[in-house]
Amino acid sequence: MVDAQKFPYKIIDTRLGMVDRMAYLPLILSLNNQALNVEG
Repeated sequence: MVDAQKFPYKIIDTRLGMVDRMAYLPLILSLNNQALNVEG
């Protein structure tokens, strides 16, 4: 069994007067010797 993890929801402003909450997962994109930390 895989260890479960919890990720916080972030509040996203859609600029149309609406607010949405979404869970974002931390990701590391890498190619050759370069890496970039992002959320998706």
